[in-house]
Amino acid sequence: MDFTIQTRPDGSSTYTTVRTVTGQANPDGRVQTYGFRTTTDRYVRLQATRLGTPATDESAKYRLQLAEIRVG
Repeated sequence: MDFTIQTRPDGSSTYTTVRTVTGQANPDGRVQTYGFRTTTDRYVRLQATRLGTPATDESAKYRLQLAEIRVG
């Protein structure tokens, strides 16, 4: 899977990419951490740009599942 983490300040409509991840394997439920430079932006967006292989129980459907996003 490939994705970007993007942020934007309050009052803006433009997101800035702060982290690009490519080739991320399925973590099988394990916690993943992706750091990026400190910012004072208000909004965070994760944008998937390429999904991995489909789920084995539904071979025609792709999924991106997040349990929690923590920004601190």
